[in-house]
Amino acid sequence: MISTIKDEQDRVIAYAEYSIVDIRGDYTLYGDYCFIFDVWVHDKYRRLGLLKRLLRENRNKHPYVTYIYWMRNKYKNRMSKYEVREVIHGRRSSTTSTCSTGS
Repeated sequence: MISTIKDEQDRVIAYAEYSIVDIRGDYTLYGDYCFIFDVWVHDKYRRLGLLKRLLRENRNKHPYVTYIYWMRNKYKNRMSKYEVREVIHGRRSSTTSTCSTGS
């Protein structure tokens, strides 16, 4: 799935590509986890809380999601996992771990 935010001139300024999965990572409509594949925010609009806005807007579409997580390639594939309500409301307690990509 892809969610976008557009500016006043209908240009995409941010997007997130994600899937809803269960605890095993299998795709499902009613999963507890949201795995984010990719996030992009235009340089001009950084630091405006657009990721939180994307999460808030999708909260109504996916009310069962409790956690969001993604692999952070910049940090040697460390996985970051956050509770959705804490990210949306500003209390950012996270669980991070190092994960191997496996083969």
